[in-house]
Amino acid sequence: MTGENYSEWQILRIRRGLRAFHKHHRFLDDDIDLIDASEGEGQSKLMWRDATWSDVANAIFEYMSVKVNPERLRQFVEGVKSKSGELRYPVPQAETLAGIVGLLTHEDIALLSEGELEEYLPSLQAPLRLLEFLDEQPGTQRMLPPAELKGIYQTTFLDGDYIVIRELAMLKPSEDGVLEVAEIDELYERDGAHPEVEDTFYGLKARLHNRTFSKGWGVITPEDNMLFFLKNQENARNKYYFSLALGEQLWSEGVLEELVLYDHSHSVLLPGPPRMRSVTLRKVRQGMEPHVLHFKRTSNEVGGDKFSALINV
Repeated sequence: MTGENYSEWQILRIRRGLRAFHKHHRFLDDDIDLIDASEGEGQSKLMWRDATWSDVANAIFEYMSVKVNPERLRQFVEGVKSKSGELRYPVPQAETLAGIVGLLTHEDIALLSEGELEEYLPSLQAPLRLLEFLDEQPGTQRMLPPAELKGIYQTTFLDGDYIVIRELAMLKPSEDGVLEVAEIDELYERDGAHPEVEDTFYGLKARLHNRTFSKGWGVITPEDNMLFFLKNQENARNKYYFSLALGEQLWSEGVLEELVLYDHSHSVLLPGPPRMRSVTLRKVRQGMEPHVLHFKRTSNEVGGDKFSALINV
């Protein structure tokens, strides 16, 4: 793919990747002799510093043998003001763009993948970087989630005048430990019925009001907490899940039969002036309760027409 053929969303991903490299990559300073107070003698210690745009340009040349102007890189990422005061982001020439992409996709850097530039899919760099941050012993083999997590989990709850049947699908974890997830909400007209009444669902399909789709990814932390981040496919609204309880079979048998998730849509709003701690906590608990959802496994496989359009089942 040549530089001039990159579309707007691809340019945005390249810009974000370069910004991350400049912000988070560290460069080694020359050795500096420091006095070790415990030993009372001089010791040579390695010192690290933040990256400059000259460092970024040198890295592109080192990895890709492409010479670039550091100021052009800065303007591409940070922008430059026009005479009217408008902030513009000049796109580098094709050769420079190719050098930037080559750096970001290099296995030593891995801030971008070729796949992320070929198809407009949610970037997996976020969960990968999150897992790296969460690793208790960086550089060691990460304990991966059990493959048996794959399946469909369902919960039912009330939302105003509707009964909501929510299905959460998890695919087999990737070799890096990332879970691809998708969710389907089906809203049915309530007609005064309660979802826990067994005969509520007799003829329910005829009362389907709406169906929404979300997709994203999830990870399991070293403390066995599950975190899910999804985006609604129609309006791009974000969704967040945090596990509150997991079936004890998860690690003993590698199977998850049930889980309790907190659907963290919005923070609880506390009206009025500051309250007593007990009143505040009571208000928070009341606001959280409807978002605590109990999911149960309904299928060991993810397939059919429902989820095939959302994830690669």
